[in-house]
Amino acid sequence: MAGTSSSGRTRKPVELHVLHGDPSNLGSKEIAKRQNVQYPPMEDLTPPDYFSNFEKKCWHDLAEKFKATRVLSTMDSWSLELLVETYAEWREHKDVLDREGYTQIQITPTTGASKEVAHPRAALKQKAHAQCVALLLQFGWTPAARTKTQQLGQLEQDPIGNGFGNRPNV
Repeated sequence: MAGTSSSGRTRKPVELHVLHGDPSNLGSKEIAKRQNVQYPPMEDLTPPDYFSNFEKKCWHDLAEKFKATRVLSTMDSWSLELLVETYAEWREHKDVLDREGYTQIQITPTTGASKEVAHPRAALKQKAHAQCVALLLQFGWTPAARTKTQQLGQLEQDPIGNGFGNRPNV
């Protein structure tokens, strides 16, 4: 299957290249070619009817942010839905663990000995967290991605005199 269009890394949308500040590795022809096949932006930001009130609030918050950065297209509604549901699941586990604690006492039936074990929801919370981060990576929204997109401060000429030239003043 080598050499087919499905082999290799998944192509990143042009908007994410620009958002991350690395459009230079794409030529102008490649940018134009990719922009021509982009899906139309998602205009209807109405959450699914079966969402809870909390999920609807999350949907509106995330959809507006993704739309503002031109990352959200009509093809992304299911991905956004999964992201919101995963976040709501993580939040539910977190609320239970905050109430009940992250550990429980388990008593061995045969000996009667007790030991402290992790709450079963702790593993579920960790799994939901990993899924949420993976979905955020698909949208290009992680702390690392935001760091790459933040505006750097003004450049100073060799601020500490070590001969390295222009460096950001951050």
